[in-house]
Amino acid sequence: MPTASVETVSKILINALETSIIQKKDDFTRYLLDKIKKYKFNPDDFKFQTWLLFWTGVFENNNNKVRHAYSIATYLHQNITLKNFDKFLTITQTPSPFFEDTKKDTPKS
Repeated sequence: MPTASVETVSKILINALETSIIQKKDDFTRYLLDKIKKYKFNPDDFKFQTWLLFWTGVFENNNNKVRHAYSIATYLHQNITLKNFDKFLTITQTPSPFFEDTKKDTPKS
């Protein structure tokens, strides 16, 4: 596939993932993630892979993956990507992946 086509398809896939997650279309989200994984789509594009990691973490409610996506974007100085991550978490009122829930059940004495 020509480079320009790969870039266009990458943007469409990331936007489709975002939309399916926001709309809670879990079957479609799972389908997209499975296809991307199966075909190892665009493995050398760090921005694509960072967004893929972020959306996978959000979808799976996996704070570790979300934190890794933040770390990668930070190391690569992708400030716009970091702002977009923050914006999504704020708008959707998703708890920050950097703060663990300290209200754990403790046995009573």
